[in-house]
Amino acid sequence: MAITFDTTNKIIQLDRFVVSDRDIWTAYINWSVLSDNIKYGEIMSQIGGVAPVALYIYLENSWKVRPQEMNGITTITGNLLTSDGSSPVSQTIGNWNTLVKMETPVAAQAIPVGSGVTTQDKIDIVNNIWNNSNRTLTTGVVSTSSSSVDET
Repeated sequence: MAITFDTTNKIIQLDRFVVSDRDIWTAYINWSVLSDNIKYGEIMSQIGGVAPVALYIYLENSWKVRPQEMNGITTITGNLLTSDGSSPVSQTIGNWNTLVKMETPVAAQAIPVGSGVTTQDKIDIVNNIWNNSNRTLTTGVVSTSSSSVDET
């Protein structure tokens, strides 16, 4: 079997109990290039998918995903959403005992940030240290001068 597209009812019919957002996207791309299926317009869109940003797939224009017409638990993994904010899942037609679990990955993302110190700031700091290397540093009652440091 395959994931199928009911253009009259705007339903993407699943063919298995475990499916990912990428499986649904791939089925859509494969289906859309067959015959003249592109005439039905945009059914899905996506954003992200390039590290470190996760892939988000949106069902467009009131399309929904329907689980198999049988008793069981359907698990959809990934970020499957709708553009209008409604549930992406439609009920089965028959009187089935069906549960749909949406497993959305949680991704912690580390984003490198700078200290705010520019390259020029670093150069200025080093130059300031070298230009003032003959200063006397005092802490408490102990006095030290750079000229009196024994380097042996």
